[in-house]
Amino acid sequence: MPADEELLRRARDNDTNAFEQLVRRYMRQVYATCFAVVNSHFDADDAAQQTFIAAYTKLSTFEGRSSFGTWLIRIAVNQSRTILRRRKSRAFIGLVDDPPDPRPDILSELSARRDERNLKEAVLRLPEKQRLSVVLRLNQGLPFARISEILSISEGAARTNYHYGIQKIMRDISKAENNDNGGN
Repeated sequence: MPADEELLRRARDNDTNAFEQLVRRYMRQVYATCFAVVNSHFDADDAAQQTFIAAYTKLSTFEGRSSFGTWLIRIAVNQSRTILRRRKSRAFIGLVDDPPDPRPDILSELSARRDERNLKEAVLRLPEKQRLSVVLRLNQGLPFARISEILSISEGAARTNYHYGIQKIMRDISKAENNDNGGN
């Protein structure tokens, strides 16, 4: 599989196949980043598409001061923020309920789903930079140095946003569990 640099060189020479390979390589990461900002599958799809359009049109401006992936994720964050400003409201994530399962361990499965829902809701309540720091670190496994580049903040700020985000999530989940258990 060719390295990003080789694909970039070929894409700059109007090789659309090379750019398609870059899109396939980064699509999941871009989508996850967009979703972390906009909290909506519909808006994340739009933001991801706009990210790749913007990257393609600005390919000649990429100077290589950061990795192509970091540059692309930065565009994704900016495109997502633009969508939020344009739509002036955040869509909420709709949780689709599956039909009841007749298996005997259904109570433990329902409990796990409730825990997952509580986690998703806690992440969505975080301020944007904390949410992005948590999602980029946990979901995408990015180091703090890369998160700081993407968010245009210091590495220390990325660590702080992550730390406070995790603390808030833990408090929210604990509070939700207490409410689910009748406050016991």
